[in-house]
Amino acid sequence: MMTSRYTLKLLAGSAPSFINSFVSPQKHASFLQSFEWGEFQEALGREVIRKGVFEEAEEKILLGSALFIKHRLPLGKYYWYCPRGPILTAASLCQPFINYAAEQKGIFLRIEPLNAINEVKGALHTASIQPSCTIILDILRSENDILGKMHEKTRYNIRLAEKRGVKVKWSEKPGRGEVNDFISLIQETAKRHSIKAHPAFYYSAMIRLFCMKREGNAPYMNMCTAYYNNQPIAGNLVMFFGDTATYLHGGSSNAHKNFMAPYLLQWESIKRAKAMGHRYYDFWGIAEDGGKDHRLAGVTRFKKGFGGVPYSFPQAFDFPFQKKWHYLYRIARKMVR
Repeated sequence: MMTSRYTLKLLAGSAPSFINSFVSPQKHASFLQSFEWGEFQEALGREVIRKGVFEEAEEKILLGSALFIKHRLPLGKYYWYCPRGPILTAASLCQPFINYAAEQKGIFLRIEPLNAINEVKGALHTASIQPSCTIILDILRSENDILGKMHEKTRYNIRLAEKRGVKVKWSEKPGRGEVNDFISLIQETAKRHSIKAHPAFYYSAMIRLFCMKREGNAPYMNMCTAYYNNQPIAGNLVMFFGDTATYLHGGSSNAHKNFMAPYLLQWESIKRAKAMGHRYYDFWGIAEDGGKDHRLAGVTRFKKGFGGVPYSFPQAFDFPFQKKWHYLYRIARKMVR
């Protein structure tokens, strides 16, 4: 139970900069708990709630914050999801957020803490919705040092793309044509690898919200596109927030695959993040077990080639409030997989 030292308050009226100033200083800062990520979820039609734990004696001192996203299920059911959160100054402060979620009548609460928390009563280990394993590259080092730590084949492919005339363009505010080109590259990649992409409106909404904002401590996004003879052949979306730049989405064309444009895009993204003062570059997801037969095996080899270090996020937890429905949900998810 929450002690009398703390009070839980709705952050609905709080300035975006107030929330972001608490979230962004975290190591490997996650845009998924930023004010703007909540706006993006609302643009997708989801309900969000922002809550904060404050010192009772001084209610301007924020000790913990959480962005809850309502995920609807069949039969009128739903659950609450806290991606890469809650953000806490002490692990014991997680309980007030769990108590609050229990009052909201959902089937369960799923949290994916950015930092490890102690076992909490009623918690069940679960799989993360966000990538649980990634590659993180420290980009404080010199460009020559970063290049030197890359796999030999990765360096070769970067030089090959440059030699064959691949040109890279950054767009802070991409036009409709650029957005459509990027979505086409995403869809082409998904089809080629038999994977599921988000609907087109998902990328459009994300680009519209994050590429148009670059103010204060808000997360913002740039689009990076590789061209050959003015034809787009690969594209990346890179999110910048706190100490970390994150390669969030990318796609490439079937045409000119031997030009190795994705390698050059990553290198240009790393250089841009470094020039902007970020410390880490997050490649956003690899195969957990590193197995050759994993569906992300090829992606994992590609990302590891840039010389970063594998990183695993803390265990995710479910807190069931309606145990029967939570059990049925887990069974249904296993059947879908």
